[in-house]
Amino acid sequence: MKEVTTDLLNEVLAAKEVKSSPRKKKEAARDFDTWFFGLDHTYGKCENPDCIDTRGKVEVMTALVREHRMCRFCFLGGWLDA
Repeated sequence: MKEVTTDLLNEVLAAKEVKSSPRKKKEAARDFDTWFFGLDHTYGKCENPDCIDTRGKVEVMTALVREHRMCRFCFLGGWLDA
């Protein structure tokens, strides 16, 4: 077993700072797992004017992403991603 030294502690702390949290990666991902398990959903209208969802006038499951409601088609298609 290694002896705990100041250098070893500094090395471990520096390694922790480099890693990003899995939550941040999950929010940025545009995949089915993020849509179904990573976001809170409500029923409403998709705010994308070019939405490809064919159900149109029916309220669909939407999620709030960057202050806009969007359906899963727009989410997976990358709407609002620059």
